[in-house]
Amino acid sequence: MEFLALSCEEALFGGAAGGGKTEALILAASQFLDVPGYAAAIFRRTKVEALMSEAPLERAKRWFAPAVAAGRARFGGDDDPTFYFHTRPGERASSLHFGYLAGERDRQRYQGAAFQFIGVDELTFWREADYRWLFSRCRGPREWRGKVPNRMRATTNPGGPGHRWVKQRFVEQARHVTTKAPVRDDIAARRRGVLMPSPSIYESPPSGDAVELARELGVQPQGAVFVPAFAFDNPALDLADYRSKLVRLSPHQREWLEWGNWDAEPSGGFFRPEHFEI
Repeated sequence: MEFLALSCEEALFGGAAGGGKTEALILAASQFLDVPGYAAAIFRRTKVEALMSEAPLERAKRWFAPAVAAGRARFGGDDDPTFYFHTRPGERASSLHFGYLAGERDRQRYQGAAFQFIGVDELTFWREADYRWLFSRCRGPREWRGKVPNRMRATTNPGGPGHRWVKQRFVEQARHVTTKAPVRDDIAARRRGVLMPSPSIYESPPSGDAVELARELGVQPQGAVFVPAFAFDNPALDLADYRSKLVRLSPHQREWLEWGNWDAEPSGGFFRPEHFEI
């Protein structure tokens, strides 16, 4: 609910595995589907990932099946993986598109696209350049200003090729919106059984790019927002069974997925202290 209530431009949801990231992304994309002409999109990195059984597209097919069956929505099919929703008589449909963006060739397919919501799933597996490019597609008509926000939203766990840039953008300097405690301290306390403060919202200071852009536009610069989530907070998950699977991971992977620990680092895997007699 805290994640869905955000009206800021950019926010990340997740951290630990099992916190309901996919559900949060689809719900956030669906918030303005009653507005004629509203367009949202959710992206995975590659086509293979976009078509996986638990990816946002397949989840949305199950969620929206009753609306399609009742004639309130239609699905464009494999060539157009988009849900179109009836809004009001005589008005344009709203839409929720599912795509992928693995590189420059995929960018060309969205060169003229405009979405008021862009969701990026599993952000740490993305290149920073591709993520930043999507900001150019996040736009809406002037008359919607103040009514339908233009939002960039992402979900992820620690780890993956983009771990470092995502950590730097959303986590490294993020502090709680009221207590001003660093998010990394509160995540460490969560491991000791201390609940995250409410609301569980952390904000990073604006980047140099954001400050410069805000100066040009005459507005206040915004920092990226991070909302941590844990499997412990998900009542729909069989927590004991899920944790039994995480126990089998390597130590740093378990730190990433069970505890949302962005500071955990893998060992080099070649030289180990136990190999040497001290």
